[in-house]
Amino acid sequence: YMPAFYILPETWKTDPNCLAISESFVDFHDQTPLRQLPDSIPKKPTLLRDTPYTVTRNNETKVFVLNPTRDYDWCGHEYEFAAKCGGHLASIVNEEEKAYVMSLAFHRWGRIRGFWLGGWQRENTSDTLSVQDGVEEGPWEWVDGTPWTTDIWWNIGQPKNDVSRGVGSHYLILSNWGVQDSNACNSIYNNTHNGGVYLLPVDWMENPECLAVSENFVYF
Repeated sequence: YMPAFYILPETWKTDPNCLAISESFVDFHDQTPLRQLPDSIPKKPTLLRDTPYTVTRNNETKVFVLNPTRDYDWCGHEYEFAAKCGGHLASIVNEEEKAYVMSLAFHRWGRIRGFWLGGWQRENTSDTLSVQDGVEEGPWEWVDGTPWTTDIWWNIGQPKNDVSRGVGSHYLILSNWGVQDSNACNSIYNNTHNGGVYLLPVDWMENPECLAVSENFVYF
């Protein structure tokens, strides 16, 4: 199932028949339409609404931020971007957070492309043999220390924990098919370059080191 865009009369909110079925509608009348988003990299972070969506991690308030830059793997997003902004690739712990980060991707791309999240198998052991060969995998963890969510919306057949060309699948991607593991942090796999969603401090735009790398960030 996929979301859909409608073109409605400006008076649709006054139509009782429409209001009866519109509780899940999202109206972007007062925001920048997707078709007007720049094709080139913007010169500053793109804010899509006045009040950012916040969550709490380790007793600190955080905001989700999308970096749509697709030239980096999991390690690139974690260490070249999120860490410089005082955060990590994102953990998601419930359906509301999942829906929110997917909406970030949808607003930027017009569809749900795969993007990196902060899940990894830090104690992985299968870079030479796959789980099908009887290798015991290390546990999945959130890189920011958030307790791992057991119901993580795995896609069918995931995690596959396979090995290809000596590289194991130890890093988390979220797409419209669900969560899946993937190879990353290895130059062999240029096809694993995706955008990334981060959890950053609410004052991340006051961090000069972060501002130096954040011109393409999207949040709302």
